[in-house]
Amino acid sequence: LDFAPMIDTQWQNIARAFEISRQPKEVAPFKNIVRFKGFGELLGLGVMVARAQWACLGATLILLSHVLFWVGGGGSWRIDAKGVNIPVSPALVKVICTADIVVGTAAAIGYLSPTKRMRSVGAIAYSLLIAILAIEKVKKRLVTVRKKEKQSLNATNETLVLLDELSDNGCEEKPAPTNSSNKTISSPWNYNWREQWYPLAFSKVTSKKIPHRLELFGEHLVLWHNGNDWAALADVCPHRLAPLSEGRIDESGQIECPYHGWTFTEEGTCTKIPQTTSQKGLQGCGARAYRIVERQGIIFVWGKVGATTEEADTSLVPTCPALEDDRFVWIDFSRDLPYSADILMENVLDSSHVCFTHHQTISKRENAMPLPLRLTTPVTPLGFHGEMAGDVPVGKTGEENIKEKRVTQRTTDFVAPTYMNHIIRSADVGSMDFDAGFETWTVAYATPTGPGRSRLLARFPFRFPPPTRRFLRFNIPSLVFKYLPDWVNHLGQLKVTDDDNIFLPIQERQVHDMGGWKKYKMPTDADAFVKGYRRWYDKAGQPPHSPFATDNYRSSEQTKEQLLDRKSQHTDHCVSCSGALKNAVRIQSIMRGTLLSGIAFAPAIIFQRAWKPLFSLLLVTMAAFQIKRAANFVEVSLTTGMANYPPPRNRPAGKGRRRELRTVEQGRRG
Repeated sequence: LDFAPMIDTQWQNIARAFEISRQPKEVAPFKNIVRFKGFGELLGLGVMVARAQWACLGATLILLSHVLFWVGGGGSWRIDAKGVNIPVSPALVKVICTADIVVGTAAAIGYLSPTKRMRSVGAIAYSLLIAILAIEKVKKRLVTVRKKEKQSLNATNETLVLLDELSDNGCEEKPAPTNSSNKTISSPWNYNWREQWYPLAFSKVTSKKIPHRLELFGEHLVLWHNGNDWAALADVCPHRLAPLSEGRIDESGQIECPYHGWTFTEEGTCTKIPQTTSQKGLQGCGARAYRIVERQGIIFVWGKVGATTEEADTSLVPTCPALEDDRFVWIDFSRDLPYSADILMENVLDSSHVCFTHHQTISKRENAMPLPLRLTTPVTPLGFHGEMAGDVPVGKTGEENIKEKRVTQRTTDFVAPTYMNHIIRSADVGSMDFDAGFETWTVAYATPTGPGRSRLLARFPFRFPPPTRRFLRFNIPSLVFKYLPDWVNHLGQLKVTDDDNIFLPIQERQVHDMGGWKKYKMPTDADAFVKGYRRWYDKAGQPPHSPFATDNYRSSEQTKEQLLDRKSQHTDHCVSCSGALKNAVRIQSIMRGTLLSGIAFAPAIIFQRAWKPLFSLLLVTMAAFQIKRAANFVEVSLTTGMANYPPPRNRPAGKGRRRELRTVEQGRRG
């Protein structure tokens, strides 16, 4: 099976890796090496199948193609899914080549020797060597299987395990428990959800002054800034299992438990127990630590608690290539959502819902049209790549592009398990230079915080073409995006996510109740990316949520007020929006005092017939009223989405309202 010819799959995965790494010119040499290896394997297998007496000849051809593959530099072209070159070490290449040469020599003797006796010796030697290699592989596989079985042992209760680990007789140090939440869920790929990086928050809008209680796979962790870097521990003090997130960050940047003052470093080492003066009492009383890394302004956590630095491979962090280009400006937004990460990822991969779900928010119904989407790579554990086949004009922008002789290119990437992006690029027909035109990305991370809930981290990078008029020295759109306050941008994004929040939790329940996504009816190409993601999800298996996590999917159905609770879902964990909310409340109090003062002074001014001061007072009062009204709008908008319910897509046309199209046909007739 190791020699099975899977050349097409090998080549597609490698081409995909190079596409991500943007090294298209370097692909061709490797393509020829892989083709040569594949040709040798196919030829050798064909010879072996054609005639039993030619088995040793076929094996010789296969092993010869392998040796030439490694000698030709195959080991130096090993590329991972992020486009990072991870070559096989020369020492390992030498070992592999030596093994192939030894086995190939025995096979060659088994076919080419002039005497029957020597051919028999060669065939027996070849068979023994193959048997030895097979036994070694079986041993390694058994070790791997036993390791996974050991990891898959179900713990009765995580809390009981901790209580047992930290027994009364002096906090005796024991190995970290392995519970069911740390296991690899069985799947066709044996996909390990734990050995991945997951985004927790944007560092720019996350307060460094307080600890934060966050969630991953239904397990709580505490995130804080120690003065130099971000750090995270399991949100449970080993003393009496109190939540560390309710404590404080002490003067040295360590986390202090709110219950009895135990203090811990970012590695989980207990540095202070106020109830003892003995250093021996600190031994074995550490907390469980998570690996944290910050990339492109996002705080990522490794999914496995207690992992070493070597295990948490930082080359696997899913980043956005657009943010490495200085020409881009972008908007960041995050929100806790009342539906699972798979429903979230399915939703953001679906382009065709935007015209209807977000009608009059960011799109219109009349923009709907057939979308010829297709996958351009196979669905693998690493994800997939897709595109829109052809330049389809979407909405007014698409029509204007056609009139102005511009072409548009649309592509989509899914990088398992949490990252996706849509890219829209335009270029003049004459130049076809997409790097000089307008480019926009929609980037979404879907973090599986728990059953029936997830956290969305969205980024919207834009690259605007340089100004065409000579007197415009600055790129105005870029400046607006760059310097507009975060909370102003977030108001619009809150409205967009409200459109989805109100019905996707109900959809999730119905998907589970009816037996899963295979009940979907998806006859069009517009659902190509949804189908691809669902195939990936089926093979990867479900996330390893803690068996003790609160299940939002099966708990009581949430009310509209809870689904549209912007404060708890976003504002509370966003420094910019929480600051704007406090200022809005403060401004309303000041303006209320100004209005009351104006009302109090008005009778005296009228009695004295001082018309100019009265006019000035009237202007001040009117301004104070409008400022109070604007501050109230900000407060309400950052607190709840009920003020905008029902969403624009559901509002009927009527007197005093702007006419809204209800159907695609109405839009076409209009």
